[in-house]
Amino acid sequence: MQETQSSWLADGVREIERVVTKGLVVEPKIIPIPGEKPGTYGIVTPGAADREHKIDFRVTGPIWHNERLDNPRQLIEFIKSMEAREVKAAAGAVYIGQTSITYVYDFEDRRHRATCPLIVSQPWQWLTSPKVLTQKDAVRDLRITFDGCLPRDSSLVVALRNVKWTDDGKVEGTVIRGKEALGASITREIQGINDFPEEFTVTVKVYENVLQDTQIRVALEILPDAKKFEFIAFPNQLHDGLAEVQTWLLEDIQSATGAPTFIGSVTAEA
Repeated sequence: MQETQSSWLADGVREIERVVTKGLVVEPKIIPIPGEKPGTYGIVTPGAADREHKIDFRVTGPIWHNERLDNPRQLIEFIKSMEAREVKAAAGAVYIGQTSITYVYDFEDRRHRATCPLIVSQPWQWLTSPKVLTQKDAVRDLRITFDGCLPRDSSLVVALRNVKWTDDGKVEGTVIRGKEALGASITREIQGINDFPEEFTVTVKVYENVLQDTQIRVALEILPDAKKFEFIAFPNQLHDGLAEVQTWLLEDIQSATGAPTFIGSVTAEA
C-alpha cells in the first residue's frame, strides 16, 4: 500500500513522542512552515513555559529518488552504477512504455525511480497519420523529413517531380438562332507516370534517442482531380515496427543490467 504524505507525518509525530523526553512532550502539532514551499511542515512539541524546551522539527516528507536520464544508454549505465550503492538490479524492474522507460529500484516499493523519456522522431510522427500533399510539399517532405530514409537507389523523388498535370480542353460549339452557345468538357490527364510506384519502403527511427530503426511500407496514391498525392503507412507495419523497437530495447537493457524488463508501464504512481 502506498504511503501518503499525511500518514508519513503522523508516523513522524509518533516517533517524536517516542524519542523526546517524556516530560517535555505535551501536544505535538503539525503546522505549515511560513515562507517555505507548499508541503513543508514543522512538528512542534511545546514543553513548559520556558521556550528553551520547545522542539521544532521541519519535515519535507520522504526523499524519493526520481532521476531523469537522456537516453536508454544513460539509463543502463545508471542502473549498473547502483550496484556500488548496494542497489541490486535484480531487485527492481524496468518498464518500457511508448513514451518513456522507467526503472524502479525496488519491485515491491516502486517509489524510487529513474526515467528516460522516449522522444518520437519526426519521420515516425509523419507516418502515424495519412497525408494528402501537393506535388511541391510531397517532394519537400521526402527530401527533408525522410532524408536518409529512402534506399540510395530510390527514384521516388524524381518520379514525383516528373508528374505533369495538364488540362486538355475539348470545346464543342453550336450556333442557335444567331447566338453562340459554347460548352466545354475538361479532361484532366496525367503525364510522366510510367512505372509510377504504388508503394515504397522507408527505414526510420521510431525514437530520436534510440539507435534501433525499423522499415515501414507506405502506400502511394495519385489523386488526379485534386492534383495531389496521398501517403498511407500500412497500419500493421506501424504496429510491428513499434513492437520491434520495444523488443530490441527490452533485450538490450535486460542483457546489459540483469534487471527484469517488461513492455508496459508502472501502475503505482509515486
